[in-house]
Amino acid sequence: MLQARTELWLERNKAAALHSLDEARANLDEAMRSADQVTRARIVGLKLQVDLLKANLAAKTDATGKQAATYLDESNAWYDSLKPQASQRWDKELTDMSTRIDGAKQAVERKDKQARAKLAELLERAAAMLKDEESAK
Repeated sequence: MLQARTELWLERNKAAALHSLDEARANLDEAMRSADQVTRARIVGLKLQVDLLKANLAAKTDATGKQAATYLDESNAWYDSLKPQASQRWDKELTDMSTRIDGAKQAVERKDKQARAKLAELLERAAAMLKDEESAK
């Protein structure tokens, strides 16, 4: 019963949540224009987390998984765009995240029962990467 209530709440509030995430991403884009290099790296990390949150939400509410796959593609494109600028250490991390994103996308498209867990793991990993970056400075 709790699961049914949660699913109903998510479905009813999906549009508002996606709008808020899109608004957050737009604010990050604006901040990026005037940020220094260190701050830009942090902003990019936050954008990636927004895309992963959107994918997670879409996977929970979208029966086909197409929207979640689209958000995962956006997130993967960001990771790929960062690779040329990354140090050797971060190149490995970014490649690993791209591989994980591809795996999560395939799970979503197959409607695999583990898709949500993989999305949650991706989000945790992205947050950990940001924390690692901040502690390294």
